[in-house]
This record gives sequence, structure tokens and C-alpha cells, in this order.
Amino acid sequence: MDKGNSGLTSALYMWNGLSMFWGTSYHTSPHYHNTLQLVFDVEGTFLLKDEHSEWTTYRAALIDAGHVHQLDSNNNIQLFIYLDIETEYARILKSKYLVKERMCNLYQKEVNNFESHFFKKIL
Repeated sequence: MDKGNSGLTSALYMWNGLSMFWGTSYHTSPHYHNTLQLVFDVEGTFLLKDEHSEWTTYRAALIDAGHVHQLDSNNNIQLFIYLDIETEYARILKSKYLVKERMCNLYQKEVNNFESHFFKKIL
């Protein structure tokens, strides 16, 4: 069965206060966003680092707005959700997971569960 270009394309969706990118970003240069960023790997893991850490393996991460970081997709596909920092969900996520750090590993956290009420409300 020919898979065509499955996995080689990406999509961007935008709503009021929220945008979502589905695809792979390969290896990024240091950068930041003016939004709160959720990253979920749909195939395995990705690598993430900032100025205070070395490359670390993640399945899911939360990155604070304005925080400089780099991402290596490990040639996998990720789901990137960008939340306007003024939204209720961004404030909840920040107050729950980014109290002591600017990046959080969401593996085994409730927000990483696609079946969770919280995640369904965001989407």
C-alpha cells in the first residue's frame, strides 16, 4: 500500500486565542513564542532544551511564553498547541505546571491524556 506523502505534510489551524500546528519541525534554532506552547509527540519522543538544560527526551511538554528553547523532532510528528497567554486555560496551565520552571515535562500528567476533560475543553 502506497502511503503517499503521509507524515510529510503539515497543517495549521487557528481559532480565537488558540492555534494548532500538526507536523514536524526537525531541529530548530533557539527561539521563543509569545504564546504558551504545548507539544505532544504522536509517534514517540522529541528532544527539547533551553539555556539551563541539555537535550532532554520528552513525549509531551509545556513551554512558557517568552521562554527561549530549541526542539529536535527526532523525525517524528508533533502536535503543537499555542494558547494566548490571556486565556483561562493558559492561566490554569501556567499556575499549575510552570510555578518553579519555564518548561515542564507533561509525561504522566493529566493534561497529557487525550481523553482528559481538561484537554477536551482546550480543543
